[in-house]
Amino acid sequence: MLRFQPHQLMLLSFLAIIILGGIILYLPISHHGHMHFIDALFTSTSAVCVTGLIVVDTATFFTPFGKAIIATLIQAGGLGIITFSVWILLLTGRDISFREKTVLEESFVQERFPDVKTLVFRVFKTTFLIELTGALLLFFVFYFQSHMSPIKALGFSIFHSISAFCNAGFALFSDSFVSYCDNILLNITIMGLIVLGGLGFMVLFDLLDYKKRRRLSLHSKIVLTITLILIIFGTLSIFLVEDDKSFQHLPFKTKMLASLFQSITARTAGFNTVDLTLLNPSTCFILIILMFIGASPGSCGGGVKTSTMGILAFSVKSQILGDPETFAFKRTISRDNIGKALTIVVSAMFTVSLSLFLLLNWGLPYLKGNYFLKTIFEVVSAFGTVGLSLGITPELTTFGKVVIILTMFAGRLGPLTLAYALRIKEKKVRFSYPVERVMVG
Repeated sequence: MLRFQPHQLMLLSFLAIIILGGIILYLPISHHGHMHFIDALFTSTSAVCVTGLIVVDTATFFTPFGKAIIATLIQAGGLGIITFSVWILLLTGRDISFREKTVLEESFVQERFPDVKTLVFRVFKTTFLIELTGALLLFFVFYFQSHMSPIKALGFSIFHSISAFCNAGFALFSDSFVSYCDNILLNITIMGLIVLGGLGFMVLFDLLDYKKRRRLSLHSKIVLTITLILIIFGTLSIFLVEDDKSFQHLPFKTKMLASLFQSITARTAGFNTVDLTLLNPSTCFILIILMFIGASPGSCGGGVKTSTMGILAFSVKSQILGDPETFAFKRTISRDNIGKALTIVVSAMFTVSLSLFLLLNWGLPYLKGNYFLKTIFEVVSAFGTVGLSLGITPELTTFGKVVIILTMFAGRLGPLTLAYALRIKEKKVRFSYPVERVMVG
């Protein structure tokens, strides 16, 4: 019997659900008209990897059954397939294996969790309550303000609440939320769901237990700090650049709301309330930075993660100040943490560069104008599992779609997880070489 390591089990579970989802979406019951299997596989990968990039219009092309399948794939991908498997085992009274327990701990928490059953049930309970609250608020928007029928409003509310909390970016409107650009309740609800889904369950549990414990872990402090900095940086940058450009026809309140929404959604969610193709190139560059960083570990989002960038920022600060160790919030960050953070960023840059090279050469039928910006935007969006696009996704060749599929897959699992999963066996160090200094800088 084959015995898989935790990272291999995670990789295979995602791969299995992607293929199964692609087959179901390919069935005539899931869509209108003709559909190529590569497009069904692309949509399934985008849903499971909670990305949101689409090659066909989700709102018009898929049937209600197909949309329900997409929502299910988003929920499964957002929380992790292993989590769902363990949930089913627990409901049926069966025990879980040590490997499944290890995968769960690596997905949601940074240390050993005493009771996996409690962990799984708390993850599902937290997710259900947040998504239910989001759905109720969105129902008010769709039913009372947009005057949809009760059934349609309910379906739209549930779908978008799941999509927002899981940072997926799939929308049942062809223009995403552009027509709701000035709707305060919808904007606040979607942004709230995105932020909560992107913080990670460990941070959410830390916040929920704060009254009892009266302390936050170093991980939570770094995540919350970097998240707040990125939101403020993105909002102000977008507003300053677009104020007299693509936002010039909007009132001040809507300008600020649109800037805040685009700043938050670029952190792996993929919704948009303005036409991205009208944005200034410098704004697109800001969005690329936000998409590359992404959400936080143990969350539904992708990217290199906020804590990774936080660790590197504190490491650079310590180097500049001449500190012997890396300090953050009166704690010392281990060198192992710093090494992993650096490895993740370098691996991510290599993955993005390789995907960009392949896409520029063979992924598009033709290149003209500012396609380099559009292409790198697309690649980073795929790697960060964001789903924002400047409009080139439907133009991708079959090879280009395969490249984006693999990029989304790598971005959702993370380059480091993929490397661990593909590693045949652990290398045991039995010796060391002499140390020699190398000039840097």
